[in-house]
Amino acid sequence: MNWREKTVRILVAYLVSLFVLVAGPLPELGSTEQNLLDGQRQSLQERMIVPMEEAVFAMPEDRGTAAEAPGLGWLREDIFDKRGNTSAKQSVMLTISAIGDCALGAEHTQQGVTFHTVFDQQNGDYRYFFSGVEHILSKDDLTIANLETSLTDSEERADKSYLKYQYWIKGKPEYAHILAAGSVEAVSVANNHIYDYGVQGYQDTLAGLKEAGVDYFGFEHGLIKEIKGIKVGLLGFTDLSTRIPINEVKKQVTERIQAQAAETDLVIVSFHWGNEKEYRSTARQRELAQAAVDAGADLVLGHHPHVLQEIQEYNGKMIVYSLGNFCFGANRNPYDRDTMIYQQSFTFQKGVLKHSSYRVIPCSMTTVEKGNDFRPRVLEGAEAERVLQKIRAR
Repeated sequence: MNWREKTVRILVAYLVSLFVLVAGPLPELGSTEQNLLDGQRQSLQERMIVPMEEAVFAMPEDRGTAAEAPGLGWLREDIFDKRGNTSAKQSVMLTISAIGDCALGAEHTQQGVTFHTVFDQQNGDYRYFFSGVEHILSKDDLTIANLETSLTDSEERADKSYLKYQYWIKGKPEYAHILAAGSVEAVSVANNHIYDYGVQGYQDTLAGLKEAGVDYFGFEHGLIKEIKGIKVGLLGFTDLSTRIPINEVKKQVTERIQAQAAETDLVIVSFHWGNEKEYRSTARQRELAQAAVDAGADLVLGHHPHVLQEIQEYNGKMIVYSLGNFCFGANRNPYDRDTMIYQQSFTFQKGVLKHSSYRVIPCSMTTVEKGNDFRPRVLEGAEAERVLQKIRAR
């Protein structure tokens, strides 16, 4: 018998004994009366016992496995109905995880060991790439990533002759299932590689995500997800050209956020911005992030520099300037392997955000010291502390 079954049996026994204590001894009844009473007792028990799948549990950060839970000590009193709604006196907590750039594929000139060859070596196992972190991502309410890949079979590359450095990143459409298998529920597609194979590649990517059951947002696509009765809005923007006056960008961002905030309880904004390989945010990043918060963003996430940047609190909201690379097939030998899972929990009462807390889970992009097996893993001990100190020092 597992711990859930034991819990239910304990609660049933307690409530039945309580009913008998209150009602007192019963007189002898005929069979018809006795059957009616038994039915009333059963009905009462069914109304008072909350099925385990409807209960919400809060466990310590180092909670271990469910089997290790100390009896009923961590059973929360707030109970949700099957729609995820709560009564006016109850609170809801959402935990959001964010990871950085995910390039599920390879740059078109790569040879030798690539994301594709590793996928083939794993016999097409979609679970492989996130198997080192899935145990964390599967326990949250929503995981967000930046999908920096065209998932397409198209061979027609976009014209990049105007760029000094030219890269085209592509994966198979079915690679969208890698995200689903890794418990990544939503991705931003607002970045500079999503159109590497033109409009066709972009449309194929969105179709692949939809087929795999992964939501997307960015550019013209806003996303609203309802989780536990809380409406979460997600928006994605790119800001890679300093030729566009920042006031114009801020105006567009402000209007989109305000419109999203009017329809949701929580707004998360993702930006593809900044300079590659720089460990500090730019003044433009900071100005744009603060404008987003002023407009109503509850969390700002950043990516594109390919390395970790600082985390800042501004007016009670968190800004993560760069999440770094995460599962990144476009780099076979990363010069900086440090990355992280950023997690933030938001607590709502009566649908209103009351408070939040966050934590950083240090990770590496790969499990190997040389090369890249494209399988992020959680760091521990001195290595984890080194990455945390690296972020604090920004």
